[in-house]
Amino acid sequence: MKLISMTDYVLHYQNLSVQEITEILGNKYHARLPMFYEHYAKFLKLLLELWMFVPCDEDGKPMEEPSSDMSIRAINYREQYQKAQERVLFKGDDLGFYQNKGNEAKVLEFYKRGYETIEGLIFFDLELTDNAIKQLA
Repeated sequence: MKLISMTDYVLHYQNLSVQEITEILGNKYHARLPMFYEHYAKFLKLLLELWMFVPCDEDGKPMEEPSSDMSIRAINYREQYQKAQERVLFKGDDLGFYQNKGNEAKVLEFYKRGYETIEGLIFFDLELTDNAIKQLA
């Protein structure tokens, strides 16, 4: 699913058939639909943070891709990296984070350009990860 505006999100779900909505939200979709919209609205208002784009450790620092080393330390690091990767909200590296070691600077650059929330990134045509989509349901 692509990151879209709130208006497009509401219109998309308004145009689905009852069967399609039931597949997404279950049989009690009439009760859940307003909550579904509210989740997306809150999602769009989240302040941008680096972990939304690349795997970061608990301190918010970008993590290097794990090695294939089989030491206990490397195995633990791979597990931490996997958990951090599952938190990422946007697929791919469409914004070029891995091209530059100054990842924190990239997020700060969004702020300078007026992109403080996820909503500001709609025009970048970003794809949401499966985990991000699950959080919205």
